[in-house]
Amino acid sequence: MPLKRTPPKNLCDFGSAVIQHSESEPNIATQCDTPSAEISTTRKRKREEEELLMFRNEFMELFSSWKREQEARFSTILSAMEEIKGQNTEIRNSIDYMSLKYDELLAKIHKLEAEKNANCKQIEVLESKIESMEGSLRSTNIELSNIPKFPKENKENLISIIQEAAKLVGAPIGLTEIRNIYRINTRNENNKPIVVELTSALLREKVLKAVRKYNNEHKSNRLSTSHLHLDCPSRPVFISENLTFQKKKLFFAAREFAKINTFSFCWISQGKIYLRKKEGDPYIRINNESDLANINVE
Repeated sequence: MPLKRTPPKNLCDFGSAVIQHSESEPNIATQCDTPSAEISTTRKRKREEEELLMFRNEFMELFSSWKREQEARFSTILSAMEEIKGQNTEIRNSIDYMSLKYDELLAKIHKLEAEKNANCKQIEVLESKIESMEGSLRSTNIELSNIPKFPKENKENLISIIQEAAKLVGAPIGLTEIRNIYRINTRNENNKPIVVELTSALLREKVLKAVRKYNNEHKSNRLSTSHLHLDCPSRPVFISENLTFQKKKLFFAAREFAKINTFSFCWISQGKIYLRKKEGDPYIRINNESDLANINVE
């Protein structure tokens, strides 16, 4: 029996139905793929969140570790600074103490220097007085140098030597005009100066003046041991004032100064030392070594 189909009432509806049926195929595929994509996206997002959370945790841990390390360092620095601060305080206190002690020591030094200067001036005054007293005690003495010492020598031998010398130069000395005679102790046992204490300063000046005159008149044959008939090789005999140690030292310095700076004259009279550059120039009196340093040698 043949099939009979009733045609659609409206062809347009049929076509529309066909169109609707044909369009349902892609939608069906889309509807089938959507759940899987969403799951994949969700998993990916979840993984990213987990990774982000891990990174955040690691970062926070590193930050916390760095923070603890910095805090430890800062604590160490603070401790060191406190220690340095304490040391600075101690140093400051030590400096203040040393400064105070320095000021006290400086004051003591100034006081000692002032006392020293005063003592030096007092010593100079005392030395000057002693020198003056010694000079007064020696004002009548004469000294014979470069006469050898003989065996078994006594005062009578020494008296005969000075009397012979005084007679030779033209200023004889009587026995009663000699108060004492002796040799000075020196390191050279064979050449100790002879000191003669006369009765007056006038007699001393008379003898010294006569000696200078004799030597000036006999420049090629000045007073020597041969004139005194002494049993020894001939040597010059020097008769001069009996000077104190300080005066001898100053006289030696003056002679050296005269030799170096070509001063023609250097002499001593009545315990006073003089210099003169050349004949006709004014004399210069030397009281101490500083006077030599102040002389204009030009």
